[in-house]
Order: sequence, then structure tokens, then C-alpha cells
Amino acid sequence: MPTTRVRRIKVLFASLFVLLPLQLGAKYVGSEPWPGVFLPDFGSVPRMNGEFVIRKPDISVIFDDGRRASVEIAQLLEGLPSSHHATTMRFNFDPKMIRILGDKNRDAQASSDPIISANVVRWLKERLAAMYPGQVPVHMEIVWVSLMHRITDDGATTTVNPVDTLKIELQ
Repeated sequence: MPTTRVRRIKVLFASLFVLLPLQLGAKYVGSEPWPGVFLPDFGSVPRMNGEFVIRKPDISVIFDDGRRASVEIAQLLEGLPSSHHATTMRFNFDPKMIRILGDKNRDAQASSDPIISANVVRWLKERLAAMYPGQVPVHMEIVWVSLMHRITDDGATTTVNPVDTLKIELQ
């Protein structure tokens, strides 16, 4: 017969197995109670010199008639929790990350250019068709920019530099 201490440990682990899925469910339904399991990355906290850098995508879609539309990340990734937007964009549409991770479906020696998975392109076509009914998107351009924010006693400045571009053919 287990001792009281062993029983308590078993109850603790059993409750963690119940509570963790509940917290994950709460994160998908609403927002996560902070600080929970998923802590922020503190990426936008200024460094000692008052500077901080944010890397973000500027997304546009070009249609068959030559028109261009700016696409908001929240609109493109509607249905995903907003806490997943940055990671989803980085792992699926950041050329730097795609080059690092590679793609199981391509020949590694075929090209050093980032190649987007066929499943992602198919999803993009379906999503853009829903967002822009009656229009035919021919390609999407994602320009990754580096925003350098400097905070000084005199005020704040922001410098914007494009660092990488990904063009996705949708035809």
C-alpha cells in the first residue's frame, strides 16, 4: 500500500496532466492566464543602450490585373490565436528560417533560394480567394523589415530597413 507521500506525488502529477490541457484549451479559446505555461520572449525589451529591434513582415498580394493590396497578418491568419501569428509567419514565410530548416520535399542541392511547401501555397490560394472574392492573386510578396527603435532622453526614433524578401508564386 503506497505511503501518504507517494499518494500525494501521484495526485500532483495526475492534476498536472488534467490542468495543462485545460490551460492550452483556455489559450485557444481566449487568452492565457499570465504567467502560465507560455511566457513572453521579452524580445521587445530595450537593451541597456535604449535600443531594441523588431523583425516583422510587410505582406502584399498582387492580382492578375496588376493591382496590389496590403495584407494584415491578423487577417491572413484569422482563426489562429494571435499569440501564434509571429511564430507561424517566421517558420512558414521567413526566408532566413526556411533556409535554416530546409524543406523535406526538395533536393537540398537544387537551390539555395527558400522554397515554400506546396501545402502552404495551396492554403494561401484558398485563404486569399476567401479574402478577395472575384479577384485572382498571382503572387504574394513578403518583405521582412528590421525596425530599430532608439529611446533616448531627447525622445524616440525608429529606423526601418528591409532585410529579406520572399515572393510566392500563386499561379
